[in-house]
Amino acid sequence: MVVLTVMESCISREQFIKEMGNLGWNVNWTENRKHITFQNSEGKKVRDSNLSKTFHLKISKGELEDEFIRNEQKERCITGRDDTADADLARYYRQVEEAVAGTSGGIVESKDRKGQTSGNTKKGSGKYPEMSGTDAGASRKSSEDLIRKSEATRRASEANRGKSETANRIVQNAEYQSVAAEKQRRSAEQERAAEQERARAARRKNKRRTGPEL
Repeated sequence: MVVLTVMESCISREQFIKEMGNLGWNVNWTENRKHITFQNSEGKKVRDSNLSKTFHLKISKGELEDEFIRNEQKERCITGRDDTADADLARYYRQVEEAVAGTSGGIVESKDRKGQTSGNTKKGSGKYPEMSGTDAGASRKSSEDLIRKSEATRRASEANRGKSETANRIVQNAEYQSVAAEKQRRSAEQERAAEQERARAARRKNKRRTGPEL
């Protein structure tokens, strides 16, 4: 279970060995050895080939390295999507801020013109239409609300993505546990059947030695 959990998030052999060590497993992974050996804090060892054979999993040098490459590619895709989303959001913020700044500039310009012309400026003249203080405040508040909503949406999206990834890992781990439990159950049944057969053989052998009763 530790191997399965760690291999999902690692992008290199070095990271895999480090994360396994953090969870109490020493990893002997060298170029001059065909197999990887895992050793726990109690000194018990197991090879990657035994894990693969027992639990029907793909755990070997080549398969782990392929998994690292896939993880790195997925990480790059996610990072690229996040960068694109952040760039779009930043561009949106700039547009909103420019709109707010433009509205404020229009108000000042209108006031200056009013002061100079004693209120004779025509509606629609200049770069921005004239707005009352109440309208400008409402527009600025609306823009600020849009910014806050956008930030809240982005945070919710990131949180949902994290929850989805966690849920997928939980489901996958549950499936692995189910496979392991079924394997143990079958092994126990086979052991019981073998024990019963040994007992029957012993009884038959003992009967032949003693012979028929007189």
